Amino acid sequence: MMVRLSAVLLAVALFSAAPLSLAAKPVLEGSFVDADKSVSGTIQVLEEDDGSYSVKFMDYETSDGPDLFLYFSPQEGATGIGGGALMVELAPDVNAAGQALFEGEAMSKLPADFDPEQAKRALIWCREFAVLFGYADLKPVERRSLRG
Repeated sequence: MMVRLSAVLLAVALFSAAPLSLAAKPVLEGSFVDADKSVSGTIQVLEEDDGSYSVKFMDYETSDGPDLFLYFSPQEGATGIGGGALMVELAPDVNAAGQALFEGEAMSKLPADFDPEQAKRALIWCREFAVLFGYADLKPVERRSLRG
């Protein structure tokens, strides 16, 4: 069963100490693909004006699952969370059955120790069952010139 996402990181974004900038620049981007479960959508890493980073999910969908976390792995082709992967809690809404609910689009600050040079793959990982739901290979976003 697929769940449409729009609140993936909404709780974190709403309670973040620093507001997210509308002028943030995308530095990394990737499209989610299935692993052991169904995951789709796009993820971007944005650089804020102050040099910090945020994550943005767009058109995101995933299978139901408890205890889901976002990890950024420094290893290309990673299928697990070892090898120095950085964990980011998704802070989902939870339904009456205790299942995580994710819908559509959301944005949140990343930890201060986030290094985009070390983020090769984003993993959606179920910690409770040690299952990789899906992943996105992250590529640098090309800077577009405003000149013709």
